Amino acid sequence: MTTPLTPTDHPLRTAIAPTWNEIGQLAAIVVLRTALNYFLQQEIDKAEAKHARALG
Repeated sequence: MTTPLTPTDHPLRTAIAPTWNEIGQLAAIVVLRTALNYFLQQEIDKAEAKHARALG
């Protein structure tokens, strides 16, 4: 038998009333994604410049 969802178990609770722990986790994800995107863009720019030099 399944237990009904309580307000603290509801998946949308984070969007409605986030805890400081959940906000911290979200902030960490944002920082990591931003850093990854920055370094990925650096690599893409280097590859495009190298490709442009190779083509002349």
